[in-house]
Amino acid sequence: MQYRYDKVDEGRRVVKYAAVRDRGGSIQILVSGEKSGRPEALSEDVLTAFEAYIRTIKPAGVVISVRTAPADHIRISATIYADPMILSLRVCAIEMVCDL
Repeated sequence: MQYRYDKVDEGRRVVKYAAVRDRGGSIQILVSGEKSGRPEALSEDVLTAFEAYIRTIKPAGVVISVRTAPADHIRISATIYADPMILSLRVCAIEMVCDL
């Protein structure tokens, strides 16, 4: 049996990001929503509803852990050097297709 909506309404979708990790004897699922274009932890009631949904669709005997957490923060400071003999510095299309 497959569970899916007849029509997906993106405005009502509350889980925007999910990561799944096989822990050997169990499966860990980390989920989050989105606010202002950035990941944010789910509220307790949304997390509880998601856990109930997962319990409904998971195979029998599979141990699943579902959690949510605030997004990680990362700051990267870098100096990038480009060799013009190898890499063209002109702007390429978003698909990264260039006439070199």
